[in-house]
Amino acid sequence: MRTLIILLLLNTTIQVDPQRLYRGDPADFRKAACVSADQIYDAIPAYQEIVDRGLTKDQPQYWILISKANQDFHDALVQAEKQLGYDLIGERGTIRIDANPPTDITAQLIKLLR
Repeated sequence: MRTLIILLLLNTTIQVDPQRLYRGDPADFRKAACVSADQIYDAIPAYQEIVDRGLTKDQPQYWILISKANQDFHDALVQAEKQLGYDLIGERGTIRIDANPPTDITAQLIKLLR
């Protein structure tokens, strides 16, 4: 079941799919952004190793590397908030403000990973 949150704040309509929201509170934010998690994960060395080695969920090394990749993704989101000021971040298509998507910061997050 998919849930959609619609907020009306100061004549601004904000739509958020909370299942694909990575960081922040849609009822209390200043600066929203969207990202492509797939593109970010493709830039994370631990995830690249999973792909390169063809690891599956049945192999212990997969879980070690995916845990590292997840932490790197989370750390990049935290840095986006601290360095860039984005305090509401979701997958592309997750957030709409007055029917418009917010700034896509995928490339900036990939740079933060390096």
